[in-house]
Amino acid sequence: MGTAIWITGLASAAFFVSHLGLSSVAVRGGLVGRLGEKGFQGLYALVALLALGAMIAGYIQASHTVFLWLPGHGLRHLPLLIMPLALILIAGGVLAPNPSAVGMTGALDQVEPAQGVLRITRHPVMWGIGLWAAAHILANGDLASLLFFGGFLLTALGGAWHLDHRMAVDQGERWRRFAAITSYLPFAALLGGRQRWSWAELRRPAAWGLGAFGLLLVLHPYLFGVRPYWPALVSSSNERCPSRQRSCPAGVELNTGQKNAAGCPAASSLGGNQPKPQEESAPFHAWREALAAGVDRIRTLHLPHRPRWAKL
Repeated sequence: MGTAIWITGLASAAFFVSHLGLSSVAVRGGLVGRLGEKGFQGLYALVALLALGAMIAGYIQASHTVFLWLPGHGLRHLPLLIMPLALILIAGGVLAPNPSAVGMTGALDQVEPAQGVLRITRHPVMWGIGLWAAAHILANGDLASLLFFGGFLLTALGGAWHLDHRMAVDQGERWRRFAAITSYLPFAALLGGRQRWSWAELRRPAAWGLGAFGLLLVLHPYLFGVRPYWPALVSSSNERCPSRQRSCPAGVELNTGQKNAAGCPAASSLGGNQPKPQEESAPFHAWREALAAGVDRIRTLHLPHRPRWAKL
């Protein structure tokens, strides 16, 4: 495995541990006492941004040909089914007063504190991020994607569980009343009869969520270099695998590391032969090249004491 894979994994672990560690009752209380509430929030945001930046940089540079499983067309298109719900949850969690959000605990005193997507789950943003991450892990199937999106998945779902316990300590009976009429798992409170469905309250989150989904669907190739709706494997070199009559990217190797006479990856023991599409749009390619050039420039700087990461 390359250095970028290790950076992605370590940065994802740091992202997860820092989120839960800094927000724990003991650590958070001590830091708020020393730095104040705003100082703590600034430190929390800084640590999160540094870890996130390392995750993104590592993921961009990592090899995406180390497959743990080979996703077929069903898994490849799974995000098209999951992402509308994920974005509706995120939009609803941002637009509506959420008692679990920073500075919004006053919503616990409302006559009906759970409205909109909070009737589905009391952690809509966390579950939206978790669904986004899980769908992309399954759709990609490679080690780099598991490490990158897995960090978000663990942070979102583990963070929501951790938040329940912290809010129960901080807010006491106010939070327990709210938790009694809502659910951690999506739709559990609705199915259990603790909540009622309200289409009127979901119109605005649905409009914003589906609008964001349509926009991301159009911009995805330009932002991230992959068409999520493309039905076949696309190759910039237009090489063809005659036996399967589908495009196969040149130079892609599976775990076997073998190719057939047509230059296509040989079948692996995983029962399939569907490498991840590696087509990149021009803006995405330019972004990757600029980042790589910046890293190379840092490596060549003549500093008296270069940071260890610059020597990688």
